[in-house]
Amino acid sequence: MILSKSTAHYDRGEKLPEYKHLESLQQIIFINQDKMAVETYERTDSPSTWLNRNSDQAGVALTIEGSPVLLADIYRKIQFEK
Repeated sequence: MILSKSTAHYDRGEKLPEYKHLESLQQIIFINQDKMAVETYERTDSPSTWLNRNSDQAGVALTIEGSPVLLADIYRKIQFEK
């Protein structure tokens, strides 16, 4: 999910807990559109337990559906305003 300034609070505050109740959902990914920053939530083997990771470095690799993806690749064609 791409986070925008207008919906980020709602996405994290209202929608995230609802997503976590979906038993088939194994991973939730929030991608910030204004800066290099990705939040991932991964379901663990323990019931109702999720592992949260926040990443903001280009060389960090996330695991998405079992495959590594660099933040640099996610943001490859994005130029941030300074």
